[in-house]
Amino acid sequence: MFRQEKITDQFLRISREHTLFVETISAIRKWLSSADKHAALSGLKSLIPKLQNDMDEHFQLEEQFLFPTALLTMRDIHIVDMVLALQKEHGCFETDIRKIHDAFRSIPKSQTTLTKDLSGMLHEFCDSFEKHADIEMSSLFARMDRNRRCKAIIRGFVVK
Repeated sequence: MFRQEKITDQFLRISREHTLFVETISAIRKWLSSADKHAALSGLKSLIPKLQNDMDEHFQLEEQFLFPTALLTMRDIHIVDMVLALQKEHGCFETDIRKIHDAFRSIPKSQTTLTKDLSGMLHEFCDSFEKHADIEMSSLFARMDRNRRCKAIIRGFVVK
């Protein structure tokens, strides 16, 4: 499960979206385990498009600002490898959520429950996304927060 390291306030403002994603993933898991399968299908149908939009915006922030800041300020092969892996995962998540969203859109109105395939896709997506967020928060972002140059760039971004 997602764990949040203690990091400074200015960095928390940038990374607070991870908490929102964790809450969304928790809501998805709650719907998946709900005894009311009809309500679960309806709840998930409304949640997935918002998640897809939020992910797109969040990944853009990370890929255009946070990841380049990490690479610029922490010249270390481990950071490069981590950023490349995280960015690759973003592409996988974008593909996966698009497939999930398409699957929800193609559900006939007469269908009242999730298929096992769609349920499995959602479980896998949630597991992978939680691991991804955990690596970002506990490893990359925590290391960025301990780097003075990195914090100065982020502080300037947050103030603006």
